[in-house]
Amino acid sequence: MSDILFIIDAGHAISTPGKRSPDGESEWTFNNEIAIGFEARMMQYKNAEITRVDDRTGLVDVPLIERVKKAVKLGGTAYISFHHNAYLGVWGSHGGTELFTKENPSNSTLALAKAIHPVLVESYGLRDRGIKHTNWQVINHNYMPAVLIEGGFMDSTTDIHVLRNKDKLRTAGALVADAVAKHYSLVLTTNSELQTTKTMNRTHKIVSGDTLWSISKKYNVSVKKLEMNNPKVIPHNLQIGALLYIERVALSLMNPNDSNSIKSLGTIEIHNLSIADTESR
Repeated sequence: MSDILFIIDAGHAISTPGKRSPDGESEWTFNNEIAIGFEARMMQYKNAEITRVDDRTGLVDVPLIERVKKAVKLGGTAYISFHHNAYLGVWGSHGGTELFTKENPSNSTLALAKAIHPVLVESYGLRDRGIKHTNWQVINHNYMPAVLIEGGFMDSTTDIHVLRNKDKLRTAGALVADAVAKHYSLVLTTNSELQTTKTMNRTHKIVSGDTLWSISKKYNVSVKKLEMNNPKVIPHNLQIGALLYIERVALSLMNPNDSNSIKSLGTIEIHNLSIADTESR
């Protein structure tokens, strides 16, 4: 089976205007936890690669068009954007989780949405606001199946207690990863395959036609690892002639026996966009 590449982002940066709870908590701090949970869990699956196209430090708000361009250049299998919602920016009784696709989504996008949404609702334990359709930039394209997750409202008096629970958010991310892996028929790595391998250090000079994905395949190292090894180069200074540090090493992963199955949760209703869904993505 060939490798499958999942492109993810954790929404807006820490400094993005608005995008915070009435108590001043940045949306990114919530988004990042579910993204971390998703990434850590997905790395336990065979043939799965993950890369983030936002700034994983949360300090830089990478333009949405640049995220899409990078995802397309890498040739991602699917794009998942993690967010948390807001209504009026003041505490209220509204709330719930929902998932967005582009308007008139492809069958593959809608299938991915249906695979994720019931697990999202169960893991957060909040109201089910359904699957909705809009034209937000990171999902409004035909390059790959793309969904945007809204894991609850930052200005909800009920939802905020879940959002402030880091363990809850990371578990939600892991369960979403399991649902996505099941959708793409991925298999968990066995304990025997998690043994640390010999480390090999070397560099690669970027030439015309190189992509992070092609470089990762050449050296048998994940795109994520390339990004971690070259934080000053990727993504902002990636150009011909630049040197990338390559390291081949197995990751330390969670117990692959955790969260090993996803329950069948039945069907869900597909709704239209409502007035409470006006936040730009």
